Amino acid sequence: VNRIAEPHRVLLLTVAGLALGLVRVEAADWPQLLGPHADGTSTETGLLAAWPNGGPEVVWKKKIGTGYSAPSIRDSRLIVFHRIGNEEIVEALDAKTAKPLWKHAYSTHYRDPFGYNNGPRCTPLLTMSHCFTFGAEGALLCLDIKTGKPAWHRKTAEEFQVPEAFFGIGA
Repeated sequence: VNRIAEPHRVLLLTVAGLALGLVRVEAADWPQLLGPHADGTSTETGLLAAWPNGGPEVVWKKKIGTGYSAPSIRDSRLIVFHRIGNEEIVEALDAKTAKPLWKHAYSTHYRDPFGYNNGPRCTPLLTMSHCFTFGAEGALLCLDIKTGKPAWHRKTAEEFQVPEAFFGIGA
């Protein structure tokens, strides 16, 4: 298993946990790549102007698999999309405690032809009722955001005869 990006994934979740600890009020949702308006901006207030010596307190840590997906948050559910072995995994955690809420995994055989990690690469999209993910092999998945139960699953590469691109199908 290629673990080039694994330290970055642990760092990303640690930073996400730290960021949650910097806000003393209920944090706004970040339900997609680049935030609520897909522009990389936040309207959060009450953030620390400077970090204390030694950095802020780590609220929680969670080791996850490989991939380039960023976490998404809606209604205190933090969703991570990653890969361990031959499975792409979508997990919901309590954003404040990292307590597991649900987990959904499915088989994938995608191999990165350039030796980077094997995905996934797309960040989950969260609506009020569903979580959508798009795997490196082209698996488009819709899960119930509260239970993690699949609403539907499409194999887009097969269904639409999509040739593999530079970093797979879902990049």
